[in-house]
Amino acid sequence: MTSEHADRIQLCLRELGADWAVLSGPDAVCYATGQPIPIETGPSPFTGGPALAFVGRMGGVGLVCSNVEASGPIAGVTLETYAGFAGFVTDQLAGYRRAVELIVRQLGVGGKLAVQVASHPASVGGILPLGGSVAQMG
Repeated sequence: MTSEHADRIQLCLRELGADWAVLSGPDAVCYATGQPIPIETGPSPFTGGPALAFVGRMGGVGLVCSNVEASGPIAGVTLETYAGFAGFVTDQLAGYRRAVELIVRQLGVGGKLAVQVASHPASVGGILPLGGSVAQMG
């Protein structure tokens, strides 16, 4: 993520009074992390949910995506992948939820979260430390 992108997202978080952005729209994930999201073909059937970008108001950027979406390490971004396609039967949803749990712990995600309501996956309910405090992002 460029410092200009970080500055803009952190400014939005300050205006919302939020501590972390949880971005789930393909364009927002790409903007926040630099991870190209394959929008030409739509969501992969080999994922447990949409790629998620986490951006902290005080710093820290993370990305959760399946192994079929990951393009490799991205400077300044903590990457957590899971087996979306493994050549054998795998529970993509359980892998997705585990990856989200890991990134939340690694980055220390907490406080008030700003989420993209239209694309935020219900499958991460109970994982994110919402504490009843959620702001909505466009």
